[in-house]
Amino acid sequence: MINISAATTAELVAFYNAHAATFVKRFSDRKTAERRCAALVAAMPAPAPAPAPAPTAVLAAYTPGTCPKCGADYDITCGTVVEVHGRQHLTKEHEALCHSCGHEFNYETGRALRRAAPSAKRSAGVARSWTDVRVAAARAERHGVRVTTARGGEDTFRSVREAFVALGLPLAGHIKFRGALKARGALEDASGLLWSIVPRAELRG
Repeated sequence: MINISAATTAELVAFYNAHAATFVKRFSDRKTAERRCAALVAAMPAPAPAPAPAPTAVLAAYTPGTCPKCGADYDITCGTVVEVHGRQHLTKEHEALCHSCGHEFNYETGRALRRAAPSAKRSAGVARSWTDVRVAAARAERHGVRVTTARGGEDTFRSVREAFVALGLPLAGHIKFRGALKARGALEDASGLLWSIVPRAELRG
């Protein structure tokens, strides 16, 4: 297509000769050139609309916020914390890890993340770790969190990440905080909120 009013006379001649059935060396005047080129443009078919982008494929049975492998809706963390110039930043927020079964998946679509295959030595070590009754029980146990304010108000959440989102806290710190909380069982943050681990049965009750 051509911008007739902005094109030079030479460009109008070239456009006309490229699309018309007849050939001209030049037009008698600028007005005639614009009129004849405009007639050509009007006779051209409208351009086909650009195809709509394909929607992101989502697993039919996937429920956002749950593990597509074991169905857990607790103890799922998202993103990777990286430290740049002494400050922590959360990246890859769509990448989720289920701490119940170890499955890594896309939090938005439910599709498994593609990772390099683990070494045989590492796979054997992980398999052996599941034979430890205490380790297996700890991995299978799912927790939520209870957050208590200085005035005694409290609320429960399915995960630390969910609590951070609801309370408006920076997500970049939730993975590190979650590790500290799980190790201690209860923790007071810098703003005076008291966090504690809540067993799944108590949370749903």
